[in-house]
Amino acid sequence: FLTVSTPKAQDLGAEGGKFDYYVLATFWPAGFCHEQQQQANLSPFCQHTEDLAQLTLHGLWPQYSTAKNDTWWPMYCDQWSRCTNEQDPSCQLKQAVLDQFSSPWKEYAPLYLYRSTNDTNDAAHHFALHEWLKHGTCQHRKIASQEYFCRRA
Repeated sequence: FLTVSTPKAQDLGAEGGKFDYYVLATFWPAGFCHEQQQQANLSPFCQHTEDLAQLTLHGLWPQYSTAKNDTWWPMYCDQWSRCTNEQDPSCQLKQAVLDQFSSPWKEYAPLYLYRSTNDTNDAAHHFALHEWLKHGTCQHRKIASQEYFCRRA
């Protein structure tokens, strides 16, 4: 098992492509939803019980071999550091990317298809957007979201 601790500081705006290896992070939805239920903060994802029974992909994360800026991973790299709140319209994933990957996400990473709130007007696929902005932007300086998700699909 891999244990990931919360960093003291964040390596926001690090230079993309400057990391040592990848971590393929998986996710046990039933455990996540149980924890959410205990905190009375149930995610909309947890209402879809058909997606809770299998281990799923969480993300492909760049990592450092030794901590930099008190953290083990870069995040929101390069110009994407402005997108930490993930609400800025210029930070959103293109609809073509969402359309292209919705089928593989349904099978391997169903959480990517759900929004962060029950607001049906929220057009962003929150978890996919979160993974792209936090981790995908650090893969390589010139990589686009479509290529990032192709590597994972």
